[in-house]
Amino acid sequence: MSGRRRTSLRRPGWLLAPLAGVALLGGCMTGPSGRSVRYDCDGRQVTVVFSGGVARVFDGPGSPFVLDRRPVRNGFWYETVTRSIRGSGRTMTYTIGRMAPLQCRKIGSGRW
Repeated sequence: MSGRRRTSLRRPGWLLAPLAGVALLGGCMTGPSGRSVRYDCDGRQVTVVFSGGVARVFDGPGSPFVLDRRPVRNGFWYETVTRSIRGSGRTMTYTIGRMAPLQCRKIGSGRW
């Protein structure tokens, strides 16, 4: 031996544990999370995921429509320029553009 100190490439486990937790949590945050409610809107299946200040409305194939929360005294109200949902309890009204509003009733719920 020449007297040089050999350095190890191994890291202590306590250094990697916090990093693993951050990576795990980061993976969970990629999609919407919150309470999901399924509605029957005049024969049309609609799923709404309520998360923070937005509601994601899944009413067919493709990306969901993201609606922003509006202040309301009772129940809930979310809207964009062309869509809105309003309701309380087991009922909701879903408006799409200039179409007649769809009357919806809750058929299920869960965690997203």
